[in-house]
Amino acid sequence: KPGTRKAAYSATAAIAGAASVHVVSLLLLVGILGTWIVSIMPESITEVARIYILPAILGGVMVQLVATLKQWKATAIAVGVALLVILLIVPNTPKLVSSFAIALCVILTVAVTWFTRDRSAHEVDEGSLIN
Repeated sequence: KPGTRKAAYSATAAIAGAASVHVVSLLLLVGILGTWIVSIMPESITEVARIYILPAILGGVMVQLVATLKQWKATAIAVGVALLVILLIVPNTPKLVSSFAIALCVILTVAVTWFTRDRSAHEVDEGSLIN
């Protein structure tokens, strides 16, 4: 029956199963097969992908994300943190630190957004999560 706890648990188990299958297939197909394909490609092709294709794809995804979520505060924080990391941290730190620039951007954005969130928002009670 929809709206019952059993249905909610079944939906959660289905999502967990789908996510597990997705992670395993990504590890096999992208992690192993993708690494092999990239290793046999000429350096010029991977350089073009790194410089032009990846930013174009990520830019389009970011525009869609900003347009659909409409969380302007988090978007402004993410752009500010990215500018800070790319313009200040990467040029002024050793290669070891700058090679983790994307991870650093993500971690700093999550932390700043978490600590600047609106704490006065009301909490949702458990009963309202199930129809």
